[in-house]
Amino acid sequence: MKRPLIIIVITLLLVTLIGCEILQPKPDKPKIYFLGVGLDYKNISGAGNLDGTIPDTKELASALYHRGKEMGVEVEITLMLQEGDIPVDNPNLYPLKDNVLSQIERIKKKLTPSDIFIFYFAGHGLTDSGDLTLVNAGGMRDFLTIDELYYELKEVAVTKLLILDSCFSGAHEVPYPLLPKAREGEELHYLASQFYLLASAADDLSYEYGGHGFMTLNLLAALGWDHDGESEITDFENTPYPVNGHIPVGSTSPIERGGNIYLSDLFKYIRGVRSINNQKAQTGEGPIELILFSRHW
Repeated sequence: MKRPLIIIVITLLLVTLIGCEILQPKPDKPKIYFLGVGLDYKNISGAGNLDGTIPDTKELASALYHRGKEMGVEVEITLMLQEGDIPVDNPNLYPLKDNVLSQIERIKKKLTPSDIFIFYFAGHGLTDSGDLTLVNAGGMRDFLTIDELYYELKEVAVTKLLILDSCFSGAHEVPYPLLPKAREGEELHYLASQFYLLASAADDLSYEYGGHGFMTLNLLAALGWDHDGESEITDFENTPYPVNGHIPVGSTSPIERGGNIYLSDLFKYIRGVRSINNQKAQTGEGPIELILFSRHW
């Protein structure tokens, strides 16, 4: 008599579990917020000029925007550019340190738990530290330190991707703590919600190649970017930006797999390209994977 009762109980449990699975709500489709900061330093004292940073920032913004559009994922763009002495329409978008931090705060207020926030920087990394070189109101160099950026992004309670095409950028990575005890306590710096694409090791330089930062050039290729033709993006203020290059209509990324674009595949593509001057891109290590785009959302 006990065996039929056990079977009935197991059957009821299975039905309950299956019912719960069926009733689980589908997660909200994420929206991607891209904050791109690029400086060419051609109007800044004390910093060497860079040629690829402005094209990199605009083209990556367009590649993400139009790849997202092709895969059904909305991407909102914010650009902060210092391009020679060209004035910006909105002075709040000039890449002063306080402005950059303010834009992160502004975007943070718009985010929902399912969203993805991408912070991209193209410019100089300070020698031996990796701090990001910005500009101050007097036209001189200013620096956004690793700690300042870390603690600002720590308060952004969504999935974050930090993309830095700058020298010594590997210094920004917080390694995954391998030992269980290292994953405990209030002093833990590792953020499970933060992912990395960094142009170089913590003690190494990054380079420009063919009018682009070398890492960004290969990141664009991984997204399926075509340098011929033109495209246009519109930022969060509906300001249009013409861009050289485009994502061909109906195209797919060369690394798309099962309808998804994974961060790990982007990184493998970038590292798989022959480097210049032994520059090696870096990424974070840990048990969690980031799906940047998906046709299944």
